[in-house]
Amino acid sequence: MGESKDFPFFMLDRPVEEKFLIRQDRLKSRRVGLVQYVVNHLRQLIESGAVGAGEKLPTEASLISDLQVSRSVVREAISQLQAAGLAQTKHGIGTFVSPASVQASDDLLGQLEASRAEVKWLKSRVEQLEELLTSAKLT
Repeated sequence: MGESKDFPFFMLDRPVEEKFLIRQDRLKSRRVGLVQYVVNHLRQLIESGAVGAGEKLPTEASLISDLQVSRSVVREAISQLQAAGLAQTKHGIGTFVSPASVQASDDLLGQLEASRAEVKWLKSRVEQLEELLTSAKLT
């Protein structure tokens, strides 16, 4: 009787082991979503400049309180930032934005600006060529 409350009706005829695995998959996918939520939040802080290179990220406790997630979710998110080279943890002190991550962002912005300038030049060149073709057709 109690298992009908825990599982939708279409799962009632499945073996208990299968029900458990399905529930674990759902919990795991929810946890992954929460981890990504925290990662995105911290990336936004870094990329917006709210937390600069070498500055301390919010503490685990403040992230747990502000984002309403568990400690394991916060720790996994910080681990992912470390793996991506965006953060460094100094045990007993805190987690800091990696100087290299800010430099990489600046490099990407520089490349983006150079690409925009190149696209602008290419557009003007295409317009010139179109004008030449149009005038050649008229003569």
